[in-house]
Amino acid sequence: MVLTATNAVDYAYEEKGADLSIYTRYLVEGIVSGAADEDEDGVITVEELHRFAGRKVEATSPAMSPKIITLKDEGYRIRLARSPQDDPKVKYRKEAERRAELGQFTIPARRLLRSRRQELGIADVEAEAIEAEVLKPFQEYQRKQQDYEDTLRQCLQDKATLSPTVIRDLTDYRNHLGLKVEDVTSIEQAALGEKILEDCIVVPNQKEQETHGSHIDSEGIASDKVPHPEVSLPDVSRKELSECDPSKILFIKNIRYSDGDWAYTLDHIQQIGGSVESRVFELSWSLAGRGARSASKGDLMLLNQRAKITHVVEMLDDEVRENSTGYFRWVRVVWMPEESDWYKLPHQRDVIGFEPPTIGGGTAYSLANLGKFQEAWKNLEVFQQHVFRVLIGAKSLNVGASGVDDLISEKGIDYSRLRDLLKSQEWKAADEETHKLMICAIGKKSGRGFVTFY
Repeated sequence: MVLTATNAVDYAYEEKGADLSIYTRYLVEGIVSGAADEDEDGVITVEELHRFAGRKVEATSPAMSPKIITLKDEGYRIRLARSPQDDPKVKYRKEAERRAELGQFTIPARRLLRSRRQELGIADVEAEAIEAEVLKPFQEYQRKQQDYEDTLRQCLQDKATLSPTVIRDLTDYRNHLGLKVEDVTSIEQAALGEKILEDCIVVPNQKEQETHGSHIDSEGIASDKVPHPEVSLPDVSRKELSECDPSKILFIKNIRYSDGDWAYTLDHIQQIGGSVESRVFELSWSLAGRGARSASKGDLMLLNQRAKITHVVEMLDDEVRENSTGYFRWVRVVWMPEESDWYKLPHQRDVIGFEPPTIGGGTAYSLANLGKFQEAWKNLEVFQQHVFRVLIGAKSLNVGASGVDDLISEKGIDYSRLRDLLKSQEWKAADEETHKLMICAIGKKSGRGFVTFY
């Protein structure tokens, strides 16, 4: 069993001047105060403690996303400590916790709490100390917002136009404070004239493009026709998904081409200096994007755009290159549709079973630590095998150019049942159907020994 302060992509934060990290402090607080005993049965379980600390962390540092990892479902029910369930202070604290969801107590909530003080026999000084402790995370969050606002306005007072370096440093400072984009959107819009920080990334003019190379749009895609300068194309051959290890499917990344076209088509790859033959190119992140350094050499990353999975790419090395426009990594496409009309691809939820976040900057997410993934899949290996099988057979899942389903292959194999299973999100049955179809496609009559992915 593992309790973690955040996932593999996001940051974990420490409180200034404190001996413990923010997450650890709330784990200790939940046990010592007894407030983590949600069902008031006198026992604090792993799951109760994690939920308590998670709520506190979310109130203080929204950018953190604490995770709990157990090898078996029973791990959630492990008993960690006893709770003084009859202690009046514990009861009062839980009442205060329930009334402080918005970071303050309403007028009726304060009247109710005063009444509870008398009922439980708690002195005013003790009650006020409990209330202050309950409100502390919310007040800390507000302090961080004010700190960020002061920093942003000071930058604008220094120079009316924010340089790429200042934008990058502001983004890093925002992350350091544990704030998400949505936590500071209203602050940025008020200071920047209805814009957010990512909108202020300067797009070079043509002369600057020739000097500095490609620029990056809000989703981290090289959006002009100029190749990134002074980098050598990796000398590798073309590779297919069927040659890869399914267990390497570990990340997913949002991509978008600024002029409205599809990103990383073969034409686009050629325009940005990649190789059509080996299907190698530089995958881009904007300065606001995250996760550029998360994947290791050999890891596979799903690329999604317009709510469709359009690529699987393999990371070719561990090097992350950076310039004034963003971050770059060499990747090789191991799967992409051959059809030119990608509009007819299945919706991403029909392929991966969930809809990933769409935060700007081209952020790359670790699948195993992504909340929406965990809600849809309990087992990473099952997901990897599922995606591997579905994508290998996906060429036959596209809608034909006539606009009607064309799910009979040239070998006479009917893929319509597989399509229906995918649409209804019956993943296990879809996996079994894919396996049967692949056996038919290669001419084998029976047996799971003919096709294996292990």
